[in-house]
Amino acid sequence: MIKYLPVIALFLVLMTGAFESHSQVYVGAGYAEAMLSKSGIDDVHGMAITIQKPYPFQNREKWSFDPSLKVCILNSRATQDFYPAMSTTLGFSPLFSYRLVGLSWLEISPFVGPYVVWLNWLKGDIDLPTRSTYANEMLYGIEAGLNIDFKINDKWQIRLTPFSHQWNQDYYRQGVISVAIAL
Repeated sequence: MIKYLPVIALFLVLMTGAFESHSQVYVGAGYAEAMLSKSGIDDVHGMAITIQKPYPFQNREKWSFDPSLKVCILNSRATQDFYPAMSTTLGFSPLFSYRLVGLSWLEISPFVGPYVVWLNWLKGDIDLPTRSTYANEMLYGIEAGLNIDFKINDKWQIRLTPFSHQWNQDYYRQGVISVAIAL
């Protein structure tokens, strides 16, 4: 799965540009941190790639539907020096946002919605290097965060997401900070 991740990400970027739409597609990258177990020893961090496409509601000019796709490649702080550990997440979130501030050059919109994440996690064993733990699971829960859009000119728009936090009923938590540009 990991060796096909760049191909999948490229396919998704190209696929989002293939549809005719009324708004831009935001593509960006950032920093992600996740908690994969209750103990906290398996906290991971790494890179996140985000794709988001806002669809404003016609009757409500402040509300929009913002489906989001996130791919994260993460490694563990506690285990990177002792044995290899890597996890990837592929998540989809149908988010709803409300524009609090709507100036000609600045928009601030909090968002919330459900998410579903496919988590792959490979962790080595410190006692026996040939034995490893593998997790492959689907997780779901709630995602909330904040988008800040800066309009540079008619062609350039930047979306800063200072925080986007996912949590579920059990142990999984993931936070993402990202910067995206409108294509």
